[in-house]
Amino acid sequence: MLLRIPVMVAAATLAAACALAGPARAGTTTATCGQGTYAYAGLGGRERTREHALGSAATLNRMKPDYIRIRTLAFLPGFPMYEDLESGRFVECSGREVAEETRLLLENLDVEGAQFLSDHVSNYLPIYGRLPEDKESMLAAIDEALAHPDNPMLAPRTITSL
Repeated sequence: MLLRIPVMVAAATLAAACALAGPARAGTTTATCGQGTYAYAGLGGRERTREHALGSAATLNRMKPDYIRIRTLAFLPGFPMYEDLESGRFVECSGREVAEETRLLLENLDVEGAQFLSDHVSNYLPIYGRLPEDKESMLAAIDEALAHPDNPMLAPRTITSL
């Protein structure tokens, strides 16, 4: 695939570094390491959504963060991969695919006491709770949304700013 992937490579490199440093960075708070981290649903595109969800879960399990914040990949003009989206080299996930990816990620998380937050304007579903105790109810909420083929919460949308 000719997809330019500097963002994916940078994210993977950072994730690996954070996984190694995660437990040692207790007491620090940054957007990417230490106590909290972000996971970008849809970053693998349609072609690699499963791989991305499972790889993200494995990395987060090694990091043992206190907070896991989900953000859905949103493309705006000027974003490094925007040309790949426009040319068709990268195929963006639908709302349903993002929900399925989020479910797969959540299903494979094995962390104690982490707050899971999918509460951003970029996300399709508002899902939040503490792991592991709220995992089943969060999975059930995603399953409920997926059970309705025409769920308006998973409908295509356009984001013009964040």
